[in-house]
Amino acid sequence: MGMWGFELYQNDTSLDVKDEFEELYNAGKNAQDITDKLTEDYRSIMGDIDEEPLFWLALADTQWNMGVLTPLVKEKALYWIDKDSDMFNCQTIDMSAKTKRKKALDELQTKLLSPQPPVKKPAKRRIYKCQWKFGDVFAYQLESDLAKERGLYGRYFLIQKVDEGVWHPGHIV
Repeated sequence: MGMWGFELYQNDTSLDVKDEFEELYNAGKNAQDITDKLTEDYRSIMGDIDEEPLFWLALADTQWNMGVLTPLVKEKALYWIDKDSDMFNCQTIDMSAKTKRKKALDELQTKLLSPQPPVKKPAKRRIYKCQWKFGDVFAYQLESDLAKERGLYGRYFLIQKVDEGVWHPGHIV
């Protein structure tokens, strides 16, 4: 896991959990099914005092933002906020880091204990599919100042479709 700060999303685990939840939610999955899948996918970090809190805190924040915070996720996040606050009393962490972490945890706790926003509709995916057929050739006339400088002004740049591939999250290019 990479960690570059003490804010909620200043580590790889939290960012991955957030991104994966949002992707599955926008694909039409419900919050409970996504939670079950992510819990299974991240089973290897459960019990790890450094990683597990990051999972539950990010999942709770993301679900709350979408208006779909499940009771179990809320409970786990609040548990780790209390436990994390106790752990940050250790001597190995400087005062500014403790202050930043405490502030981030306090803000998240306040958020989780407040009413959720209305449920957000999944974002519609707009998948691009290139309409060109294999073998199609297109001509682009060069008319820029650079084309003049290079002696190419008025000539054509030819583009032919010879293959296509999938580009995340499913665009056909």
